[in-house]
Amino acid sequence: MKKQIFVGSQSAANKPGISIFDFTNPEGATSTQATAAQATSTQATAAQATSTQATAAQATATQAPIEQITGLENPTYFVFGEDGKDGKFLFTVSETSEFKGDEGGSVASYKWDGANWKQVSQVAAKGKAPCHVCFGRNHLLTANYLSGSVSLFPVTEEGEIGELCDYHIHEGRGHDSVRQDHAYAHTVGWAGTEGDLYVADLGLDKLIYYRLDPVRHKLVPNSAKDIALPPGSGPRQFVVDPIRPNLLYLLCELSSQILVIDLSLVDVPTRGTDHIRVDEPIRQKLSMLPAGWRGVNSGDAENSGDAENSDDAENSGDAKISGAVENTAAGVKLSPDGRFLYASNRGHDSIAVFEIVSDEAGNPRTLADEPEYLRLCQIFKVGAKRPWDIAVTENFVISANQGSDSVSFISRDPVNGTLSQSLERITVEKPTCVVVRSRTI
Repeated sequence: MKKQIFVGSQSAANKPGISIFDFTNPEGATSTQATAAQATSTQATAAQATSTQATAAQATATQAPIEQITGLENPTYFVFGEDGKDGKFLFTVSETSEFKGDEGGSVASYKWDGANWKQVSQVAAKGKAPCHVCFGRNHLLTANYLSGSVSLFPVTEEGEIGELCDYHIHEGRGHDSVRQDHAYAHTVGWAGTEGDLYVADLGLDKLIYYRLDPVRHKLVPNSAKDIALPPGSGPRQFVVDPIRPNLLYLLCELSSQILVIDLSLVDVPTRGTDHIRVDEPIRQKLSMLPAGWRGVNSGDAENSGDAENSDDAENSGDAKISGAVENTAAGVKLSPDGRFLYASNRGHDSIAVFEIVSDEAGNPRTLADEPEYLRLCQIFKVGAKRPWDIAVTENFVISANQGSDSVSFISRDPVNGTLSQSLERITVEKPTCVVVRSRTI
């Protein structure tokens, strides 16, 4: 099946914001990878197979975009509607601090008209620097980074975003005096049972729970289901295991860790404030960096730049401690079969590969009386600067490298999940979001 690659960027309104490329051979390296795996008898044969694999990888995408969406400032993160008719809709943030003279960014929708993507609507988000968006149950939500808030909008069957119908501001501060001086909502996403949402607030070291009431068009908070995280974690993004929906994998930007959270262990009080956790919902903590790495995590350095300059400047890349390179974790995605998890590092400029070792019921292996849900397989150097977001297909991991103005195609073994070769194939200015989807007919 032919696919397309959509790449969002930090860009001015008069420049391409979302670039679309044909992904002409998304699974074409399968046979070549098999050849390379079988060619272990001689080094020459293996080298020849590797060269063939590189050629297959180079043939995966068009050099020039087939379409570019302009007219929108900083479309740094976007999603598509659900399968079916909603799949023809694209919803994106415009990560700014002002829209039509008022404080706050905006959110926009586009519709495929059979030939091109056309804008349907654009409305104010109220919150400053909306940096993440999710769609479902005929509603759209944004996490607004600089305002530490979440916005809710109704969406019509034609993909038109209605005016803001609910808005919640988070209060407090975290451990890091620079990066966590107030709330910084970074991601909003579905998790748990139908209608349940969590917002990853980097500034508060907390996952904040809401339930969507689609009839009243409201978000209903429940602090008893909020999840407190270790100080200085700086939660950024999360994914929910599609096979084991009680498991949430949380990427922490400041501590460069993946936390495995069992949502079934988050208790709900029956009356008053009698809230007692049955067990600690954080089941495992894993570093995304190699042991003995000489750089620093952002949460350790506390010298990451001006937090008032949105999501770009808040990650300066170079720590001020003895010239050490600062690392901030960025994107996290699951493989299509749900067996592997991939997470990117900015600073170390790598992708950490984890195998999911829990069974289909979500039960972990137990090693030395410690539960094991994930196991680190590999930390792969991308060969480009600041991999901001990633997409995972059967045979590739695609990395949007904001610091190198490029998108890399990295060969992926679908059997053991490991990565083997990185090739920069597409030039895109300051890419921050990459999505692979079936080609629009």
